Amino acid sequence: MRTPAPASSRADSARVELDSAFAQTVKAGVEHHVFLTPNGDCKGLYVDQKSATSFEVHEPGGGSFSIAFDYRIMASAAATKPHA
Repeated sequence: MRTPAPASSRADSARVELDSAFAQTVKAGVEHHVFLTPNGDCKGLYVDQKSATSFEVHEPGGGSFSIAFDYRIMASAAATKPHA
C-alpha cells in the first residue's frame, strides 16, 4: 500500500486510514506491525497511535516532513471457517 504525500507542505504527522476489510481479516487483540519506507530525504519516520482502523506517522524530534512514504502491514490472519 502506498500513501500520498501529506496535504500540507510541512506536516508534523500523517494519519493513514485503513480499509474496513483490514479489521475483519486480522486476528483481534493481536498487535500488527507497520513498516515504513520514506520516498525521499527525511530525518526518519515512526508509527504512533496504531489501531485496527488507522495509524499515525511522525518525524522524530517533533520535526515536520513533506514526503510520500510506502507502508506494509503484517498481522496475524483471523481464523477462517472451513469450506463445507
